[in-house]
Amino acid sequence: GNSTHWLLYRATDIAGNNENIHSQSLPIDGLAPTAIITFPVNGQVIASAMVRVQGSATDSGGSGLARVEVSINGGAWQAASGSAPWTYMWVPSGQGMQNLRVRATDSAGNMSDPGSGIYVTIDTTPPSSTIVTPYNGQVVKGPVVVITGTAADTYSSIDHVDVSTDGGLTWGRATMTGAAAWTFSWTVPNDGIYTLRSRAVDSAGNIEIVGPGISVQVDSIGPSSVIMDPVDGQYIHASFYPITGTASDIGSGVKRVEVSIDNGPWNLASGTTGWQYVWSPIGGDGPHTIRSRATDFAGNVETPSRVVTVNVDNSKPTSTIDTPISGQIVTSPTLYIAGRASDAVTAVRRVEISMQRSIDGYYWNGSQWTSDEAWLPTGGTPTEWNYLWTDVPVVAMVTLRSRATDNVGNVEVPAAGTTVIFRRGYTVNLPVIMSELYQ
Repeated sequence: GNSTHWLLYRATDIAGNNENIHSQSLPIDGLAPTAIITFPVNGQVIASAMVRVQGSATDSGGSGLARVEVSINGGAWQAASGSAPWTYMWVPSGQGMQNLRVRATDSAGNMSDPGSGIYVTIDTTPPSSTIVTPYNGQVVKGPVVVITGTAADTYSSIDHVDVSTDGGLTWGRATMTGAAAWTFSWTVPNDGIYTLRSRAVDSAGNIEIVGPGISVQVDSIGPSSVIMDPVDGQYIHASFYPITGTASDIGSGVKRVEVSIDNGPWNLASGTTGWQYVWSPIGGDGPHTIRSRATDFAGNVETPSRVVTVNVDNSKPTSTIDTPISGQIVTSPTLYIAGRASDAVTAVRRVEISMQRSIDGYYWNGSQWTSDEAWLPTGGTPTEWNYLWTDVPVVAMVTLRSRATDNVGNVEVPAAGTTVIFRRGYTVNLPVIMSELYQ
């Protein structure tokens, strides 16, 4: 331990004479000095090729400090400059985690225990970052675009990431969503083409060397579509119908067109700027609505504003012969035929009449009997029609049939018809007439 001792001494000659006693104090230093590192601190990350290591040392034993030494990563002890305080200029030989220890020696030769020292990280390598979404060349939908990405650093950690949406002129701070993930919410001022860049900064303060970034197109304006065929109010008579139209977009272009029938699900059409959707099977008779909507490459979806209403009519019209009645015997040279017709959806366009002779199956074509089926136009109105048959046969059994056609082209399947018996100039005697007809 530390103490002060006194040394007494005197000289004696050969004759035995003694000198007066002298005294000398001798301090004893048995205490080791102490030394600490004040910079850098334990766990610090340093982005420098040369580090000024600093610290202090004390000696309470009294002999005074003789020297201070520093060891890097368990290597040889190197002399520091000064003692209390002291400095050591360190040029790191590599990057990553490094161990620094310090020891002091006093004039009595006592040496401090360096202990485990401190650990610091040397990082002079810039970090890197990548924009994950959107991708280069992508068309995105505004007015708010979420940019996401990742960042990485070799020797330390990511402190923050900045994002530029104007090619690097200005920067905004991204939000770190993890140790290496980030997101940035961008409110786009106007549609157009933009260059996006990201820049990472690590915990050592190293700043990424920014690359060229990516280019994206912002499109916030929706496309539009028009149904060209059918037109509003049109009547349709078909089992399927090709709906056609056009679409346009001033920004990213039309990606797809869809069609909805009667507010039902949206079905994909073929084509884009010129498109077609085959409506099949067509629904029941009556009014139906058709809507189209386009979607552009940015994801903008048109809000349909135009509705085309069509009337489907696949039902056939009907007609009846009211006069003459079936089985009627005609003895006059003319026959007035009349009846009615109707259609459930549209309207009756025309009614035709057929006269077929029973004896040979021939048809009256208006001037003569022929083997070819013949239908003659009627007069009156389509719903209340008539036909005056002049020059009727003298003796014959004839089946009269009517058929109606509506405004969309549906043609009635004729009923069995009305059978009349012609016997001109004869007194009505049915048994005689029937026997003559079938001779």
